Amino acid sequence: MELALLNFRGAICATRHRILSGARPEDVARAAASGVADLSRNIPPDSLLGVGVSLPGNFGTYRDLLVAHELFDQLGDDRVITALRSAFDIPVHIENDGTSAAIAEFMLGEGVCDEDPLFFLHIGHGVGGGAILDGKPYRGAHGNACLPGFLFPYEELRPSGQDLLKHMNNAGHKIEDLDGLTQPAPGLAADLDAWIDRASQQIALAQRAITGFFDPAEIVLGGRLPGWINKELVERAATARLSGPSRGLPNAPLKTSAFGPEGGAIGAACLPLFETFL
Repeated sequence: MELALLNFRGAICATRHRILSGARPEDVARAAASGVADLSRNIPPDSLLGVGVSLPGNFGTYRDLLVAHELFDQLGDDRVITALRSAFDIPVHIENDGTSAAIAEFMLGEGVCDEDPLFFLHIGHGVGGGAILDGKPYRGAHGNACLPGFLFPYEELRPSGQDLLKHMNNAGHKIEDLDGLTQPAPGLAADLDAWIDRASQQIALAQRAITGFFDPAEIVLGGRLPGWINKELVERAATARLSGPSRGLPNAPLKTSAFGPEGGAIGAACLPLFETFL
């Protein structure tokens, strides 16, 4: 679990990383409450605006039911939303990771509030996303809009974190989670480079599709992958050879998020500010 504390100027005051003792909704809610208490122990309670939570999954019945990513199947029901909201005496705002990241980029990223529409291509364990249109997140009918993962079926190769872990482990590297790739160790170089090269071509395809659907001013790539991998993906996607776009429809520019893997926690912390003031 990643946690972040923002002040009312949107500045990051503190961050924390916690290992969860379990993945049940009650475990997650307990860890969240403990983590927030730790971050805010020197802050008067009446100065806390709210808590934001970014979760890896989709929603049913308009954000009252979480359909979590398959790696987090214990979170896949309404108990996690109920448990999180019951763990705090202040408002709790719950969003999927792609939309949370898009809000953070819109509020705090480079060129704050200048790029609209903005699309965030979120590479976590899956392939997600979020869009800001006219200053607001576009969620769709149930909170599940802007998910480009459909371009890459689960039974095939994907530009996802889960696919990267599978690729590396099949190549003989024992890596349990994405934070095990923070540095390009020499022994991983060739196998990791092969995945980045293939995934960048798929990112370029997603860039083409997102441009066609949304015509955004900018597409930002971020999520759970280390920042240096995102940078490589963006650089190589720029040279990908795909069939040309429609006449007069150049691809939207693609850039790397400056927040790196902490973007999820920062996006979550942005939610109370965004929902209250923006």
